[in-house]
Amino acid sequence: MSHRSLTKRAAVLADLVANGFTTPLTLAMLKHSLADPGTLVAQNVAVVLIGAALTDHTRALLRDLKDHPSATVRHTVNAATNDERDWG
Repeated sequence: MSHRSLTKRAAVLADLVANGFTTPLTLAMLKHSLADPGTLVAQNVAVVLIGAALTDHTRALLRDLKDHPSATVRHTVNAATNDERDWG
């Protein structure tokens, strides 16, 4: 799978999770996509999730992204959440 396809797939999966369509397969595929060592996939997922309603799944994904190796991804998540959201 090309990196562009992986990035697109991850964004679609993140949108599904952000809209409450979570299944074990959806979450597994998204987590597998986020294992990509680059920045682009995680950055696109972060952009999709930052405006999403906080659910257990979006919280967990955003927490993981807050610890991403990429400073760009961490900055995107931290700037968007400003630690004002209920991280429960």
